[in-house]
Amino acid sequence: MNLLMVVVLLLMVLQSLTSFIQVRNYNRFISKITKEYAGQTGFELQTDVSKGWLSKTIVAIVINEAGTIEHCYICRGLTIFAGFREMKNYQNMHLKDFYEKQQTVKHLSKTENLLGNIYLRKMEAITNN
Repeated sequence: MNLLMVVVLLLMVLQSLTSFIQVRNYNRFISKITKEYAGQTGFELQTDVSKGWLSKTIVAIVINEAGTIEHCYICRGLTIFAGFREMKNYQNMHLKDFYEKQQTVKHLSKTENLLGNIYLRKMEAITNN
């Protein structure tokens, strides 16, 4: 019984440590993107997370005033070593297109769903003001 308690305690400590590392890496990445656009006007950084059963997907995008994606970064994976990668195939696309696609297509990729959700969240913020 004591061995089981030690194993559970070690697993909890390991999980806490890996969570800390993930949050630190996320904050460093967001800070890097924020510094890159410091002093520039007309740009906005938006993020969203989709949690699956085993893995999660994080989308971070920089959009301009027109709602066009300037940069899109995706982080997906199971481990703390999953880092953000730039997805150039989403550059110069409009967020509204992903939201409209959500309304017509039943099964979208997690990334496209997250981009549609970001647009919806933006529109809700505008209409609530």
